[in-house]
Amino acid sequence: MSRPMETITLEQIIQPELISAAFERLRRNDGSPGEDALTIRDLGEAMPTLWPATVEALRNGTYQPAPLRPVSIPKPTGGTRKLAIPSVLDRLIQHAITAALTPPWEARFPPAPMLTARVPVHKPE
Repeated sequence: MSRPMETITLEQIIQPELISAAFERLRRNDGSPGEDALTIRDLGEAMPTLWPATVEALRNGTYQPAPLRPVSIPKPTGGTRKLAIPSVLDRLIQHAITAALTPPWEARFPPAPMLTARVPVHKPE
């Protein structure tokens, strides 16, 4: 029988400590801007004015993610792979949600067993 899941609230997700940690992770990843062209640095500078409005929109259910920026990157074997880049604000929110949800979910799974079997390694002659 499975145990009930802990409820994660929006207020837990938007805690300043969690948002700061999510922003630091975003900054370390140094990703590209989304369709809105807002960079991670721009977001950091805009947070004092942008974040309160974002929180309000999240709380009242009117927040809408920005359109994705389509990008094609070359494959090593030829051709291209299509990607869709979310805005940095949307990625910040995604990181915060992940940080809030991961601990209670990981606690539900047993620790991964250590690999103890010896696997033969192929050595070229």
